[in-house]
Amino acid sequence: MAFPTSVRIPMEGVGTSLGTVAIPKIRIRFPRSDAAGWSAPYTALVDTGAWTTLVRDEIADLLGLRAIVSAGELIRFVGVDGKEHPGRKVSLNVLVGPTDPDKCLSVSDATICFTTQDLPYPVLLGQRDILERFELNHRNQQPAPEFVLRRP
Repeated sequence: MAFPTSVRIPMEGVGTSLGTVAIPKIRIRFPRSDAAGWSAPYTALVDTGAWTTLVRDEIADLLGLRAIVSAGELIRFVGVDGKEHPGRKVSLNVLVGPTDPDKCLSVSDATICFTTQDLPYPVLLGQRDILERFELNHRNQQPAPEFVLRRP
């Protein structure tokens, strides 16, 4: 499969106490252990302040990746709550982009941390090994906010 070199991510309006904010509606796909290709897309929140990409631990079970995750390096990271949390660091190939896998960007050997910490989204897409591989163009101004990921 040939992957694109850039992808435009749809924006989604999210209500906050300060009004509606447009955020990228980004998806991430993981490999399946049963050799059935890629997983269904999981919603990811772009977190430019996160050191690494965090994934809810139960996703490992859903994809049959428990053995890989359990063998991963045990690490500790500090969450936005200021507390240390445990996680298992693994290296996986992933697809990042919109819902359609043919329009996603491929990321080889991405550092992913599976955690039991309560996350606001199934995936927090962090700097280390995923976002740092792309140029990000995030324009939040109306009438047409946009978010584009591009290979340098």
